This record gives sequence, structure tokens and C-alpha cells, in this order.
Amino acid sequence: MKISPRNRGQRFEQMVDLANHTYRLKRIAHVRKTFPESKIQRDKKGTIQKHWFERSGGLDYMGTVDGRFIAFDAKSTRKNYLSVDKVSDEQYTELRRVLDFGGMSFLLVHFELHSETYLLEAEDALRWRNSTERKSIPIEWFRERPSHRVYSRNGLILDYLDPIQEELAFKSTKSHTSED
Repeated sequence: MKISPRNRGQRFEQMVDLANHTYRLKRIAHVRKTFPESKIQRDKKGTIQKHWFERSGGLDYMGTVDGRFIAFDAKSTRKNYLSVDKVSDEQYTELRRVLDFGGMSFLLVHFELHSETYLLEAEDALRWRNSTERKSIPIEWFRERPSHRVYSRNGLILDYLDPIQEELAFKSTKSHTSED
């Protein structure tokens, strides 16, 4: 059975959703999936004739961790690389905006053929996008950064916060000490 390109990332998003649910239950983070804007077309009597979703353009997930705003998108690929075109211009803009306003933004990248998931920080994603040399990020580049690998642990199917815990702790400590 052939899986349509549209549904390929659905399993990965379900894993992210389950991780978010577990984070919420453990009171570690509150992260929710965002949804695209819904549009309807009605006839003269007001009956709904057509319903569709507009392209979101934003990031798939938003929430807070220890008082810090995070936003990210989940990308899945069946290749040995992530094409920078798999992220829309609007998503790159959102990654940058979140950083500019003091939040944390990133991509979760799942390589289906290898069952490997990595956290790609916004700065790195933006650097790759602006690169004139390559328009894809090879899996080897991710593997050279083992600290950004996302594993199943601590009762979480994807503990995606683990690779950024130090940064979250540093920012949290820094914000608490600046208030004193």
C-alpha cells in the first residue's frame, strides 16, 4: 500500500503529540499543536457548501517550558537528507521572529528510513537556508551532533526537550537572577 506524501509525516506528528501529552501530564511543558485557518463557503440560504483549510504558514507547535515560549515544526523525510525547501518561507520567518522576541524555535526532523529524530535549532536551519552551497542538510550533518539526537526515554516516546535542557536552564537561571 502506497502512503500519500501528505500523510507520510502523520505518524511522526502523532509521536510528537503523544510526547506533548506526556510533558503536560508530568507538568514539564505545555505545548499544543496549532491548526490552519478554516474556511467555509455558504450558499444563499446559509447552508455550508464547501469547507477547507487554508495553508497555515506558521509553525506546527507552540507552548511554554519553565516560563519560556517555544515554537517548532515537525518535519519527516524518507530521504537521507532534509531539503531546505521542505520548510516554507513563512516558517523560516516564524523561526526568526520567535528568536527575535526571546523565545526558542527549532525543527524536529525525523528520518523515516533510519528511525532517527534530531532537533535542528532555528539558527542552524536559517544558516542552511541562506547557504549558497547546498539546499539540503544530509543526515551525516545531524549525526555529527549527537547532543541534538532525540531519544525515547523518561516515559516519553520522543524526549525532544532533552537536547535543549541546558539552554532552557541557563535562560531560566539568567532571568531569575536578573530580577534580584
